[in-house]
Amino acid sequence: MKLGVSGTPAGPDVLLLSGERLSPEELCAAMPGLAGKYRLLTARSGSPEELYEALRSDGTIRLWGAYGLEEGAGSLLAFLGSGRMEVRTAVTEGPFDLPPASLRDFGGELICWKGGKDKKAGKAVEALREDRPSLRTLTLDKLKAGETYFSRRPDRMEQRLIATFGEAAALRMRRPLLHPAERVWPRITARAEGERRFFPEGESLSLDESSRTVLLQGRSERFLFWDHMSVLERAGDGACVLSEELLFAPARQRALSTALARLYLTGSGTLLAALAARD
Repeated sequence: MKLGVSGTPAGPDVLLLSGERLSPEELCAAMPGLAGKYRLLTARSGSPEELYEALRSDGTIRLWGAYGLEEGAGSLLAFLGSGRMEVRTAVTEGPFDLPPASLRDFGGELICWKGGKDKKAGKAVEALREDRPSLRTLTLDKLKAGETYFSRRPDRMEQRLIATFGEAAALRMRRPLLHPAERVWPRITARAEGERRFFPEGESLSLDESSRTVLLQGRSERFLFWDHMSVLERAGDGACVLSEELLFAPARQRALSTALARLYLTGSGTLLAALAARD
């Protein structure tokens, strides 16, 4: 699968999946405002395995948002059902085939937009709601059967997607380490516990030993939210790769807060590597 990459590197990752009638490039060009706020990943519909491999080859470890149009909607739902990657908010538009796997365990928010006169889309949405009662829908009565809101007003769809996904700043780091993952992992968990002390309220820390993933979410006087994910992967004998993504929204002094976040991410990663080498 070919994955297009565009937009701003300082924005969170958003996936756009097109159908057969529209190329990924045309889909992206029709909503230029997205490129100024997100790092855009574009592709045609494909299997969950193909999509996951393309995203991981790009270095993506999670998605802030995802939009599937027409056939891309079914592809996106199948990807969500596979549970291969965390997706914060997913939006589909147009009729779709039901995913082969249940979406009950999908932890993000799912919204399906459809035309009020599109019976096929309506039946698909209702069948999906039986599997996922928390499903949100938006019915647009003026749309004819087979017509999408994107095809009629891509500018309005752009505005809706930005309002739905929200905004954040993003920093990413990918660091090869010439140490076994078993030696580095305890250092990552210890760093997360220390980082947690910077957030006096609303902090949430999750550790997944099997996938070697750490996720810390918090807030403070300086940051409206702080969302730090670290993923440690083996890279042959005696080596590993640490992939990190930090999503945040400064509460004040944006330039200073961004500089502090960048300094923490790069500095703590360097210190972690040094400590792992000393063990």
